[in-house]
Amino acid sequence: MREKFHPVLLAVKETPKNELPILVSELTELLSLAVARLAAPAVQPEPDTLLDVEEAAHRLHVSEDYLYHHHPQFAFTRRVGRKLLFSASGIEAYISKQGGLTTWRHGARLGAGGRNETRTARTTRRRSRKDHAEVAARSMDTTEAPSD
Repeated sequence: MREKFHPVLLAVKETPKNELPILVSELTELLSLAVARLAAPAVQPEPDTLLDVEEAAHRLHVSEDYLYHHHPQFAFTRRVGRKLLFSASGIEAYISKQGGLTTWRHGARLGAGGRNETRTARTTRRRSRKDHAEVAARSMDTTEAPSD
């Protein structure tokens, strides 16, 4: 360990007397940082939560069937007896590693016409198209000249 600080010891020995107060203040700052690190409480990692297939599928934006069929390829899969569970922290790490939500998953999640789009969103979109068509038809009827 002393070998790491050999350059610092040389600097102390070779520093001119008129620059020693500056060196002492810098060493005091380093000492304060080291003491603060020693005094800080150790960070305890949070215990991992195991999720069921439904919650894991929701977080991954895939179907439950997909998870049942492809669970061996995921490192965050756990088996407790016959029950299939998934590590919450493992899923978060997997999503981070993949770069977050993919475009398809993000679009499906937001209801942008993907196959996971909710029925309500599809119905609303259809209604708005129908409303636009009706407004366009009415405007065409009023612009035509009356035929007498």
